[in-house]
Amino acid sequence: MIGIDLQRAYSWLSQFSPPQLHGPAERLIQRLQSQEGNPSEQRAWIYSLAYLGATAETLPVRMEAFAQAGFHATQRGLLYLAREFFGEALVSLPADTIQAVCIEWCLGCVLDQNYEPSGAYGHWNRARTSLVKIFAREEKKSEKDGSLLHWFQQVYPEMNDHLTACPEEAYACMRPHNRRSRAGIFDLTIKSVAQAISRRSFLIARKELTGGLQMALQTASMAEYADACAYASLAEYEMGNIAASTLYLDQALSKVPPESFETACLHWMRGSTCWQVRETSTARVYLTRAAQDFETLEARAVEKEDQRLRTTCLQLMGRIRKLLTFLE
Repeated sequence: MIGIDLQRAYSWLSQFSPPQLHGPAERLIQRLQSQEGNPSEQRAWIYSLAYLGATAETLPVRMEAFAQAGFHATQRGLLYLAREFFGEALVSLPADTIQAVCIEWCLGCVLDQNYEPSGAYGHWNRARTSLVKIFAREEKKSEKDGSLLHWFQQVYPEMNDHLTACPEEAYACMRPHNRRSRAGIFDLTIKSVAQAISRRSFLIARKELTGGLQMALQTASMAEYADACAYASLAEYEMGNIAASTLYLDQALSKVPPESFETACLHWMRGSTCWQVRETSTARVYLTRAAQDFETLEARAVEKEDQRLRTTCLQLMGRIRKLLTFLE
């Protein structure tokens, strides 16, 4: 099984934070854990936990009460409440702390369950970025926390595995490399489409997307248009239209040179998109192609003595090949 689920991420809180809730809050949690009451009563208890968080006198109590409310709301399918409560827990925390990493990851899981993959990826990626900062800070200390470092060494690779299976990760890796081949005007389209998707206004999102692609086709280079098509693929994936997502990826692939970094990332996007919708055989084909592409690029980087590109290709090739082992 690949990935870090909500239950696992939430368990990190108790691993690194002593319990802050006692008395009435503790009794509410015990009731929710024991599955007492009917759905209406359980919802009322979750709201009561959130109220205790809202009226808490200290930030640690506020964070734990809202986090508990978010966790139990998720377990009962109350995702709109879970999103709100985990969000309140997050703003109760300093940035780049283990607790913030836990809550960011939990928020990603909630959005993933609510079929908002790009939003989920954003939270997961921020959690991973924060974890790297925490590790770097700990490494500089004269007296290091061995248990924290051991936890990082276990969790960070698992986060990478989880995100390797997300098409957003492939697109994010492609865009910085493809900086010179981006249609700046299409960035405005990306912003408006993302906003429309977040409101679940898919008709508006597709209208904006079509208009932006037509403009890019008329004014942009082939590389710029390929970049625009790659985003269009990601947008259609988020809106649940896998057929359209695939068509846009095919258009993007037709505009980039074979055996290029962009081609490798686009194959990775196609493979991870298929992974997410359980099209296992097609996922295996495209992930294998991506791994082979990065292997070819790594060999070329050795010839050109481009150590930075070689390191990137080796890392991505390793991550994709590890993902492929879960398809065996």
